[in-house]
Amino acid sequence: MNIGKVLRITGFLVLGTLAIHSQSQGEKIDLEFAVASALKGHPRIKQMETAVQKSEKGKDDAFGNFLPDINLGYSFTHLNGPISIDLNPIRDAMITLQSKNQAEFANIYRLIGGGAPLTDAQKSSLAGNYATQLNSLLPEFKSTLKKQDYWTATITGVQPLFTGGKILAANNIAGLTVK
Repeated sequence: MNIGKVLRITGFLVLGTLAIHSQSQGEKIDLEFAVASALKGHPRIKQMETAVQKSEKGKDDAFGNFLPDINLGYSFTHLNGPISIDLNPIRDAMITLQSKNQAEFANIYRLIGGGAPLTDAQKSSLAGNYATQLNSLLPEFKSTLKKQDYWTATITGVQPLFTGGKILAANNIAGLTVK
C-alpha cells in the first residue's frame, strides 16, 4: 500500500468526520481533533497499521534465513553396569607361551654350549621364573569402555552455502513489501 492512498483515505475520513460532527453538534472543531478522532477509531486505518506491522515482521523473518540453523541436543544413559572388556585370559596365555619358549631357548643355549639338556623339572622352574617376571612387566588387559552413567551432548549448525539466490530474493521481496 503506498503512502498516497493512505493519505487520501485519511483525508476523506477527516472530511467525513468534520461534516458529521459539525452537523450533529453544531459546534466548530479544529483540524487536529478531527484527524486524531479519525485515526483513532476507524477500522480501515487499524487494518492498514496491522498490514504494515506484518510486512515489517516478514522482513525480519526473511533476514533470519541468512543465519544458520543451530540445534542443541543432549541425553543421559544409565546402564545396568559399566561396559568393560577383560582380555586377561589372552594375557595369561601369552605369558604362559612366552615363559615356556624362554625355558626352551635356555635349554637350546645350554645344548649349543656343550652342556647337558635341562630336565623337565628345571624347565618348569625356569618357566615359572620367566612367568613371574613377565607378569610383573605386562599390565592388566582390562578396560572400561563406557561407564554406567554417561551424558551425551550434540551441537549441530547448518548453513546453506548455495540456494540459487532463493534467500536473497525472499529478502528483497520482503523489503519491497515494507516500502
